[in-house]
Amino acid sequence: MFTHKAEFPETAAPCSSRQPVRKINTHTWSVVEAAIQERVEAVELFLADVAGRFRFRSEMGESSELIAQIQKAREYVNDAQPVFQRRVWLASMDLVRDSAGQFWFVDDHYCCPFGLFRLKYLVDAAGSIEASIAFEEFSSAARVSLEKYTGPNATAVVLGSNTFNTSYRENRYFSEFLGIPYVTNGHIKAQRHGLFHNEAGREKRVGLVIRRLLDDDLDPACFRPDSLQGVQGLVQTAGRGLATVMNAPGTGLFNSRLLTRWIPRMVKFYLGREPRCPTVTTLEANDRAIREITMSRLHHHKYIFRTNNSLDLLKPMTGVNQGVDEVTQYFQRSATHPRPFVARSVLGDISGGSEAVYSLRTFYLGTENHTVFSGGIARSCADDGTPLAPVTQDRTAHLATAEKH
Repeated sequence: MFTHKAEFPETAAPCSSRQPVRKINTHTWSVVEAAIQERVEAVELFLADVAGRFRFRSEMGESSELIAQIQKAREYVNDAQPVFQRRVWLASMDLVRDSAGQFWFVDDHYCCPFGLFRLKYLVDAAGSIEASIAFEEFSSAARVSLEKYTGPNATAVVLGSNTFNTSYRENRYFSEFLGIPYVTNGHIKAQRHGLFHNEAGREKRVGLVIRRLLDDDLDPACFRPDSLQGVQGLVQTAGRGLATVMNAPGTGLFNSRLLTRWIPRMVKFYLGREPRCPTVTTLEANDRAIREITMSRLHHHKYIFRTNNSLDLLKPMTGVNQGVDEVTQYFQRSATHPRPFVARSVLGDISGGSEAVYSLRTFYLGTENHTVFSGGIARSCADDGTPLAPVTQDRTAHLATAEKH
């Protein structure tokens, strides 16, 4: 029973030609903020547990494939790393609000969260002074945290891809947001005495690396040996305490929707209480029995299918206006990407008939201090919280901010 249900009287601020702003009342936002902080705290405790005794394994039953992934992660999420490196530094959450006023968690992004570039655009387009101030405060909090963990006579960098791909613009903006250089593996090198950044022929010690690469791409000496993006020796250098990597290796585990579905159980296991906000049910679709049941209900819009990897751009299979051949072709993907799917219950099926009203992506900053950005990207969505295909960006994505009194 979730007792912290958010009552949600709201208004859509008139804005003429400007980007619309969805106002969220102070009480509702405080509930969402507390739920986000609680969720990330449980994730942090889980990562520390993985590096140690892994007590949570007893809760996971027969999830053998997922446990195997976690055991592999134990090779690089270990006690040799300073404790603060395991702390999730920046994360984003996708929530959905139902017609009864309750927020539900849909997706979590702890490794390489995206959306700040879009959020900044919405803040500027809305022309809201309050939103601009809140965004600048969030940016300032990030920069202060950098100073604390960078160390004296050192610099911080954003490490990203050296190819111009779909995330390049977001990554470059992220470095501007933090006020630090954007670098690729050709710009930094792990040496005996630490990590160094070569810029215009001058070397400077790097105390903090904000990564925008996946775990497997981060360091060819520890992960994928054929990685063309990673920095050789980066993880070992961090393990020796000569540099800090945030978000730390291991947070990439949570790109798996099969793992994030366990977060409510993590809250109860580590924090000893029921979650403040519920999570939309996600099932392991590679289980044959579950696959058959959920497939039979696909065209009745009781479930949708998504890939297990939250960074996969493949659109969800909803079963709406899709024929048998299209569904078959969708699942042929499993021939080349083994066991990649999850089945997600649509919101109306699990909440007694309530339909989704809109989805919200908001952002979390955590070091010693925890900050949740009081606002986010609000979008039109389907019953499960999946953003609908945009007619125009301006109509489907707009800014949400906390209502100030």
